[in-house]
Amino acid sequence: MLDRFMGMVLLLGAGTPAVADDLPPFPTHVPPILGTAVVTDSGNGNELSEWRIGLTLPMIRWEIVGEMVPKREWPKLNAEVEKSRRILRLGGPSQLAESRIVDVKGKELTRDQVLKRLARESPVLVSVSGRMPDAFYLQLTNADALIVILGSRDGYPAPELLPAEKGSAQNAQKESEK
Repeated sequence: MLDRFMGMVLLLGAGTPAVADDLPPFPTHVPPILGTAVVTDSGNGNELSEWRIGLTLPMIRWEIVGEMVPKREWPKLNAEVEKSRRILRLGGPSQLAESRIVDVKGKELTRDQVLKRLARESPVLVSVSGRMPDAFYLQLTNADALIVILGSRDGYPAPELLPAEKGSAQNAQKESEK
């Protein structure tokens, strides 16, 4: 009886399609960064006035400590994380493109929606590429998640926010700007 049951399971299993066919395509650009955001200045209530959002992001720098050896003797990976805080300026007169806050489907939120949703510090995804994150990265994201797309007024592009090796060219550029 058990042999028949196992035979049926194998027969049914052989007829199911391969899971690999259902995987989404690989992404075409950099992943978003997980951070937090909160409204720090809602402006003077005028729709045309400037308002501000405080954004806190991790800056991860890593280094390999030890020599490259077989897997059983792998070296240690050290990582340091520091907070990067920036203020996003939204609204108001400016010639530079401002940052945008959108939902997971890419629909831009109104000022009132953002003020309400970010009244307290909340998690957000941040696109450092200036574009909507690839759908590949949004597969496990909550449907009500907010995405901050950095504009040129707020530092787009911002490759220094991506994880990088200590002492890389990105770090050298960042240090020279200080």
